[in-house]
Amino acid sequence: MVKTQKLYLFIAILFICLIYTCEPKLPTGSNPKKQNKIVLNSMFVSTKTEQWIYINKTRYYSSEDSRRIFNYDSLTVKFISDNVKKQAHVKKDEDDFNHSSHYIANYTPTPKEKYALIASHPNYDTAKASVQVPDTVEIISPSKADTIDQIPNELKIDWSNTDYTYGYYTEVFLIGYNSTLGRESIQLNNNYYPNFLPTPEAEKKSEYTINGKKLEYCLKNTKQTDEMNRKLSKFNTAYLLLRVYSLSKGAFYMIGKKGNPDEISGFNSHRQSYSNIKNGKGIAGAAYATDSPPIYLSDSLINNLYKE
Repeated sequence: MVKTQKLYLFIAILFICLIYTCEPKLPTGSNPKKQNKIVLNSMFVSTKTEQWIYINKTRYYSSEDSRRIFNYDSLTVKFISDNVKKQAHVKKDEDDFNHSSHYIANYTPTPKEKYALIASHPNYDTAKASVQVPDTVEIISPSKADTIDQIPNELKIDWSNTDYTYGYYTEVFLIGYNSTLGRESIQLNNNYYPNFLPTPEAEKKSEYTINGKKLEYCLKNTKQTDEMNRKLSKFNTAYLLLRVYSLSKGAFYMIGKKGNPDEISGFNSHRQSYSNIKNGKGIAGAAYATDSPPIYLSDSLINNLYKE
């Protein structure tokens, strides 16, 4: 009996020692709460005359204002460039769920120009971004306008590397024109439509290649879309146009493997781990577009593509 009591006592002492030995220690240093920051996303594109700047705030749940709606009445957004100095015009977004808003700068970027975006609010650190607009590219091939009687096995566009450019993004358009019907165009490398060419990605290389059979199949399916609901045989002129965007680093990371320079807001960018906003979050980028010479489709080619 005595031995049993001693054994229980030994186990109890061992258990108490283990508890105090393994007890977690409180940190001696301070552990401040994360402070919410202004989120700024924008993509300035040379094909547009209005540039949208999206503003929101982070929502750290450890912060006191994690659930507080952003007070846009106290927000000031400025756009400053080498050529323009003005405050961007405010236009509220109707997205009440995200409590977001966007601002508009009436401006078209020019090659190699520098501009800055500044978003200030009395409750947050002032968010700043500085962007260098990429230079225009020089199209090497096709070097001049041409007319084709048949779809080649491979259609390739290549261009020279440019200054202040981190990568490139290429769009392919089919454009039809008739003095009566007017001008209609559609982007062919677009996953929105079935049987079209795949949506491009932002890439480092200065070339873009299209498989001829895929292009021909794509062209035959354009008449099924809303934009090209009239057969191209009714147009006086039809041609292919290749557009190359030279991208700043911010634009490259914003577009990534999906997106479009004319549509992306930055809020749903899959590469938000990258940010070039000082004292804030988000991405500011610029894209400058250069068009290739037109590649005209001959009448015989159009008839072969769209014959009944």
